[in-house]
Amino acid sequence: MKNYVLQTRILNDTHTGVHIGTVLREACEEWNIQDKKPALVTDNASNMSIAGKEASLSPHIKCFAHTINLTTQKGLKCAGAVRLLGRVRRIVAFFHRSTVATAVFKEKQRLLELPEHKLKHDVVTRWNSSFDMLERFLEQQAAVCASLLDRRLRKGASDMHTLSEDDITTAEEMVKLLGPVKAATTVMCEEEQPTVSVIAPLQAKLLDHLKAASEDLTLITEMKETMKRELEQRYVDVQQVLHKASALDPRFKKLPFLREEERDATFQCLIQDGLQRLDQKVLRSHHPLLHTAVGSTSQYKGSPGKSPHSPEDQDRTRSVSAVAPVKVNLHDSATLPCSGRCSGVVTWTEFSKPTDALAECDQTSCRSKEGYQMIHDQYLKGNFSLIITDAHFTKRALYTCDCDGKDLCDVKLQIEPSNTTVQMEPGESLVLKLDMSDPVEVIYNSTDTAGPSSDQICTVYGRSLQCKSEYTQRASVTSALELRGVTPSDSGVYTVMDKRNEEVIHTYIVTVRDVQDSEIWKRAYEKGNSDGYQKGVVFGALAVGVAAVAIMIGVFFLVVFPRVRPLMDSCVQMLRSNDSSYRSQSEEKERGQTPTSNDVSQS
Repeated sequence: MKNYVLQTRILNDTHTGVHIGTVLREACEEWNIQDKKPALVTDNASNMSIAGKEASLSPHIKCFAHTINLTTQKGLKCAGAVRLLGRVRRIVAFFHRSTVATAVFKEKQRLLELPEHKLKHDVVTRWNSSFDMLERFLEQQAAVCASLLDRRLRKGASDMHTLSEDDITTAEEMVKLLGPVKAATTVMCEEEQPTVSVIAPLQAKLLDHLKAASEDLTLITEMKETMKRELEQRYVDVQQVLHKASALDPRFKKLPFLREEERDATFQCLIQDGLQRLDQKVLRSHHPLLHTAVGSTSQYKGSPGKSPHSPEDQDRTRSVSAVAPVKVNLHDSATLPCSGRCSGVVTWTEFSKPTDALAECDQTSCRSKEGYQMIHDQYLKGNFSLIITDAHFTKRALYTCDCDGKDLCDVKLQIEPSNTTVQMEPGESLVLKLDMSDPVEVIYNSTDTAGPSSDQICTVYGRSLQCKSEYTQRASVTSALELRGVTPSDSGVYTVMDKRNEEVIHTYIVTVRDVQDSEIWKRAYEKGNSDGYQKGVVFGALAVGVAAVAIMIGVFFLVVFPRVRPLMDSCVQMLRSNDSSYRSQSEEKERGQTPTSNDVSQS
């Protein structure tokens, strides 16, 4: 863990909560970090509580080491503890101020073969010094008693009295009571890594330690009740924050110190927080065809100067878990590997459901839920692998294998995204399989020559569908998303993405043919050509017939008619002369004149 000091201010005015809060608020505004929701860590002083509210800084975490100190101080103020500490303090002070007593004490230590440790004197404001004084006094009790009984010290220690047997018993019980509290203080003084995740487990452990027992001495019972009451009222307002911090710490990820309903509530809260953060992300780089990876850097704002976060420090960012995932195809079987030594019960669970055993094995047999399997022969050989018979998206999770509650393996199951290439005709419907019931979003990447573009077109949650306005009339959802009436402009990459986990689950590369390349168009064209040919033959034959008739008529009038015309004219004249003779004879008959022989001969 690295610490950076952004600002140091001198407070010339009185250290009231309002004044301190104003300074904190101004510092956040000056460094432009108020939108990053900075936390506030202080001691338990009342002016600091007021300062946190005045600066609107949340969460406000009070120092746990200081909290332990205040809690233990309450217990040490019990009358019996005050009397016992006073007597021990007087004895220690006597040996500290007398050189003769110190010499005699060292002599007795050597004779009794005790460690040559000095007695410790406590500091009233530091409870752990009182614990150290009692612990050292009990260690050197024999040497102290022998020294006080020595003739050389009788005169100087005439008013000194060694502790009674009851006092010694009480001191021993006090050391047993305060020992775990001292250990908790030591843990919280760690400076190598953040300790906020340790507060909730330690508080729960201390509260359990402070439960009164029937065999406790009266003073110990009184001290436990006082300390327990004081500790229970701490961190009530930030309890959820502390539980989430512990859940994100691999050491406490199963939250064994909480009740089942509290664990479930904490995990659900973490999931909701994660979803909110995912919804706020704008840039994604889930698939090489979707987005070009873009590295974003935050511009450091505030006072001039170099950002305290150097590039080297930014490069040290690591994932919370370095668990290697097991990747399988949808509906394939998956084997989650784990091996080790365990003579007890090996149990597989999901990380988010630590009380729900999926499979477990012991020395006699194995038991598992439907869809999960452990093999007993492999268990006996130290192979604790879990077999998932049908891997689908609902089983994507971080799985934990433990031996009698001790963590052995953490394995993450991932489903490989499916890839489908689709070639379509204009006017057909594009069907996108969703493969899961959780919320998904469909992202469309255009492959248009005008330039690539990416856009979220639809979001599906169960049977609920929300699409952009240009897709609303064309889209519908059942078990799949259907996009009706595709056109060549709909060609591109369609990615179905798990919105909650922000993972690609299916990618469709869609090509809609152009009108000229469409099979439908080709068939229509060929059919049109065939029909046109047939019609052309008919009309061509008719035209040839008409042309032949016209040619024959032309040849007749131009060649034949001129040659036969004289013959025709003579025939006409002959017909006309015959017609005149006939007419004259007819007229004579009508007049009653009989033609003479001369007339006849002439005719």
